[in-house]
Amino acid sequence: MANNKKIDAKKIKNVPHITSFNKNKQQYNPTIFPHGIKVDLDHADFRRGIEITPGTAPPNTANKLYNDNGTLMFNGSNVGAGAGGGASAIGWQGTAGIIYQTGSLGIGGVSDPAVKLVVSGTSTQLKLSYDADDYATFAVANTGDLTISTFGAGSVDSHLILDVDGNIELNADGGTIWFTDDLTTLGRIHTTALDINVGIDVDAGVNAIDMLTDYPYAGAITLTSQGGTGQTIFIRNDGGTRTDAIKFQTDDGGITLDANSVVVVTEGAKFGIGTTTPLTSFVDIQDYDTTAFTSQLSNTQSGGHVLKCGSGTTVAGQLYFLHTDGSWDSTDSSSVTTGADQLLGIALGTSPSSNGILLRGYARIGSSMINGTAAIGKAVYVSETASEYDFTAPSTSGDFVRVVGYCVDKDATPDILLYFNPDFTWVELT
Repeated sequence: MANNKKIDAKKIKNVPHITSFNKNKQQYNPTIFPHGIKVDLDHADFRRGIEITPGTAPPNTANKLYNDNGTLMFNGSNVGAGAGGGASAIGWQGTAGIIYQTGSLGIGGVSDPAVKLVVSGTSTQLKLSYDADDYATFAVANTGDLTISTFGAGSVDSHLILDVDGNIELNADGGTIWFTDDLTTLGRIHTTALDINVGIDVDAGVNAIDMLTDYPYAGAITLTSQGGTGQTIFIRNDGGTRTDAIKFQTDDGGITLDANSVVVVTEGAKFGIGTTTPLTSFVDIQDYDTTAFTSQLSNTQSGGHVLKCGSGTTVAGQLYFLHTDGSWDSTDSSSVTTGADQLLGIALGTSPSSNGILLRGYARIGSSMINGTAAIGKAVYVSETASEYDFTAPSTSGDFVRVVGYCVDKDATPDILLYFNPDFTWVELT
């Protein structure tokens, strides 16, 4: 037949049934080809449609379009559900893709998709597979929750990898971002803090939290409080009940707790307070030059080796001895029974067991508790006045002389900075 020619049904022979063709009105009545038809044209125009009656597949299905009892078939494969009501899946074979030029696609009873693709269902809506055993699913619940699940064959773990050319932003819109291991809540990021809730065993590597600073940002891990000055960062194990430990462990370089370089633990187990370069196993630097003692300590305040033990009622800043009955009593150099050969201490408050007693360290002593003329570098003695200090050694017969420390600095009052380190020896005057 010539190209672009209409088929005149009257001229087609050897068919059981032919319907006439009305040429004048340009109306094409249905034409039935029960044994099939081969169209070999550059262009075929079927303006009234083609109806393929359901039936059995032809003996040879190669390059043939037919209706196999309700399912539209081509070349032996499904291409769609036919008018006969078939519910077979649509198949597509070949190397070319399907291009949907305009509009939107709805799957799962979606009659009017609002975006380019809408998949609806009450369970898993999307599955991406490598094969039958390795795949990932996307499921939206009736609350709008989205669950992305990965599945690996056998014992193989399947991971969720986000490989981006930029930043990854998790925006909970004022909510909380949770981290779980399917059994336990490991941590959360919420509006005010990052909470990490997990047992840490660095040595065994069990349930460990690894913060790595490898490529491409080799450097420090920084925990920053954004609340302004005076804010605190807590690292707490077991809710702060003190039943478990927190372990800081590093390679070469040591651990530094830096608040103007206050505390440092270096390689080789050298511990420094007030220095970043301890040369021996323990270095404790008390710096009263950079900042004067009057700015560091209020009157009667002190710090150093503190003991919480014993009974009695004390006054902060005053001098006491530990009695044989376990109470802290006022010193008095007038009698050897009140501080000559007993343990001495400076009260930090009203209760020895709650506030504590300074056994050795530095104390700011108010001028009201000082007798004699204060002088920097001079010895300070147990006074003949109860619980006070004296720059003049006792001289009355029956008194005892005992040094309790030395004056490091003084102000105009004069309050003094006392290095408190009571001498183990004493002398009774005769």
